[in-house]
Amino acid sequence: MAQELIRIPYVRRCLLWRGARQTEAVMCNLSVLGIYVTFLRALPGVMPAADETVRVTFLLPGEERPVEAEATVTWQNVDEREEVDGLPWGCGLRFTALDPDDHKRLEDLVQDYQNSPQPRISAPPPHGGLIRMPYVQPCLLVGEDATWESVLCNISLTGAYVSADPIPPKGERVRLLFKVPREDRPLEAGCEVVWENPHEPSRAAGLPPGCGVRFTAVPLDVQERIEELILEYESLPRDTV
Repeated sequence: MAQELIRIPYVRRCLLWRGARQTEAVMCNLSVLGIYVTFLRALPGVMPAADETVRVTFLLPGEERPVEAEATVTWQNVDEREEVDGLPWGCGLRFTALDPDDHKRLEDLVQDYQNSPQPRISAPPPHGGLIRMPYVQPCLLVGEDATWESVLCNISLTGAYVSADPIPPKGERVRLLFKVPREDRPLEAGCEVVWENPHEPSRAAGLPPGCGVRFTAVPLDVQERIEELILEYESLPRDTV
């Protein structure tokens, strides 16, 4: 496969400019050709129209200088259709003007994801040292008195990070529902909100605003399915030299 066609998972806040209007979005994946973004609130006019040209800026892991590019909306996903690989509501952006240096930075990040035993895009491991893998899917957090439509950003055997607006309060007991490949019905696990990330601080490794949840009640079949996801992620070809 050509390098330009390789798309890697990458969850981070980004900014879109439509003229003078600024919109906050959440990146789901990237390649050197473009990115896919979702929006926490499906409000009218939030998503740019097909063929619309926007300016986009975002940071790469461990870097302070943002990537800045002009991009065009090439397609929209307004139904969370199965044929779109379960991506959340959002749109695909294709770069139309990208500095050669930024192109090289993106190319290096893609190659690092393919070849490094611990890719730069990896989220910091939980305190237990377990693998936390990027996993972007629409999800629900269901509490006793409220339900939050959210976006799952990463997952481990002990918990997950979820982007949500508004953010459930720390200590809230919730049920996390999310889909995985080859399963018709969503997986469900009991959780507790253990920390909140309202302003994208450095401790969150650039994740969009949301919260960290710790699993408190995971059925055996759900635990096994999460383990399979992580094993598939770890089995990706990477150079260990």
